[in-house]
Amino acid sequence: MERLDRVATAVAALLMALLGFLPIANWIQGGHAIPTWSDLFGGWWSGTGVVLGVAAVVTLLTRKVERLPGHRLLSAAGTSYANAPWAWSAVIALAALVLYLGIARLIFSGKPLLIDEIAQVIQARIFASGLVTRPVPAHPEFFSSSLVLNLDGKVFSQFPASAPTMLALGSLIGAE
Repeated sequence: MERLDRVATAVAALLMALLGFLPIANWIQGGHAIPTWSDLFGGWWSGTGVVLGVAAVVTLLTRKVERLPGHRLLSAAGTSYANAPWAWSAVIALAALVLYLGIARLIFSGKPLLIDEIAQVIQARIFASGLVTRPVPAHPEFFSSSLVLNLDGKVFSQFPASAPTMLALGSLIGAE
């Protein structure tokens, strides 16, 4: 019975993976279409070929190697993690934070780029000012956005309050 469960799980996973790559939207008459499907499929196919080719080369080069280079380092890291998982988690989280902050400052100049980010920063600044909404500005046509709502003389973001609330902490010190 266990073998049957494993086979059924493998078949279901394979079926879902295959269905994920089919252009079903293009096959529905009158529905949405993906006009660039052939380009996307070609890129996926060539990328998959490169990965499989690299895997084949690495397999051929390492088939007679008893131990891969760095096996002691991996073993020591695994033992260290087993002894202090919280310390490892804290170091990884801190390293990720430093990396993300560096990317945000050096590459994106610390500015929101996407309309979602801009709308959330606007809401964060509203929260940082101590308000939940802001009155509509004198010239709303210069302030309008599809993600910033203007209802009953009040302006606010369409997003849930959680992310803008976190951003409001940074907005208080000018570092959204």
